[in-house]
Amino acid sequence: MKDDGCFGGYALNAYEFMAENEITDETCSTYRARGHTNGEVCSAMNVCRNCNPGEACFVPDKYYVYGVDEYGTVSGEENMI
Repeated sequence: MKDDGCFGGYALNAYEFMAENEITDETCSTYRARGHTNGEVCSAMNVCRNCNPGEACFVPDKYYVYGVDEYGTVSGEENMI
């Protein structure tokens, strides 16, 4: 584990994950405040799904995904700009 679940971590590791995997927004994958220490594990059901009352949940035909093309550390005001 690179980070400590719900107990903190580093943004750079999140960017690395986003460079290697697409992520969805909260419209189809809600934030659950769970991590490796309190019962939530990654699965296909955590990626994107919609649920209607009285029906089975389903993966939508289309949904937004996000990622990053580049990430890294910088130092100095000019580099940050």
